[in-house]
Amino acid sequence: MSDEPDTPEDRPDDAPKPSAVDPTRDRKIRNRQKREEAERAEFWRGIFSSEIGRREMWLLLARLHPFSARMGTTPVGFSDERTTWMYLAEQLVGQHIFQEWFGMHADLVLLMRQENDPAFRKARE
Repeated sequence: MSDEPDTPEDRPDDAPKPSAVDPTRDRKIRNRQKREEAERAEFWRGIFSSEIGRREMWLLLARLHPFSARMGTTPVGFSDERTTWMYLAEQLVGQHIFQEWFGMHADLVLLMRQENDPAFRKARE
């Protein structure tokens, strides 16, 4: 990952702006960004390192149905376009969250999915 967001639109509104005039300020901004990124990675590793953390993150993620396509229907069974679009929006948010987590700690996120996703659980003998 780079030290800075890809575009100015990706930066939070209150993020300090780089300065071409003051190299000391730029260095402080870069150091702060590196520190915050390291803290972020440490936080998520701590969450995904525990079985409880993986289970709770899975429960949050599963509510967004990131790995299943759903079609909306009316109470009498006809297709409902608006509900289908809402389901798609939920799914895309869930996929985005999963991909963010996977990009940070792929091994632990895969373990989370293996432990909690019914599609990955082994049948009990």
